[in-house]
Amino acid sequence: CYSGTMAMEKCLLKCIVVAMVLGVHMTTKARKILVVPVDGSHWINMKVLIEELVARGHQVMVLRSSTSWYIEEMSQMYRSLTIHSEKKLGMLENHEVVSRFVVRSLEIRKDGSTPLAFLQLIQEIRNLLTDTHSEVQTFISRIFEDLALLTHLEKIGFDLLLTDPFLPTGLMLAHRLKLPMVYNVRWFTVGTVSTSLTDRMSYRQRLRNAIQYFTGILLLC
Repeated sequence: CYSGTMAMEKCLLKCIVVAMVLGVHMTTKARKILVVPVDGSHWINMKVLIEELVARGHQVMVLRSSTSWYIEEMSQMYRSLTIHSEKKLGMLENHEVVSRFVVRSLEIRKDGSTPLAFLQLIQEIRNLLTDTHSEVQTFISRIFEDLALLTHLEKIGFDLLLTDPFLPTGLMLAHRLKLPMVYNVRWFTVGTVSTSLTDRMSYRQRLRNAIQYFTGILLLC
């Protein structure tokens, strides 16, 4: 599909996910697929999968918020179902929030990857996630409190729900609608935030990466 190791990995991942989606029902019959994506950079990968599914004749409906950053309401590829949101969903939809976080992260890391810089960065991430999860929680509540919306989705008769593992929205909705579900990505082993490490690490770097990862998880909880 593309040249380069990373491009080939992305191409292979796309093919695997599409095969998983199509493999839920072992048939070539066109299916109705409900997509519950995550905005921002996560949408780029999901959009590639939607293009492939539509090209294979499947019908796709995308659930989005009214404050969405990248996910278009009008598209030739899919039908959209827009859920009203009074506020942007934190870092997922608000570019000003993301810009402030990037600037602050660069300020923290200008003196190198020190233990103090790691702790400061974890605190910034914690604040960012707390605000984002608060808005997302309100968004999810709005979906599940709208019985008319849930009834409408049930009547459409979707065959599958495709979602992003970053948020629980799709998982919860699949359970409520009793639909088989497929995640659009799998996590790769890469350097954690503040380590400046890539996916190619020595044993010592992997050990450092693991320690900082689990330390970060404990501090974020």
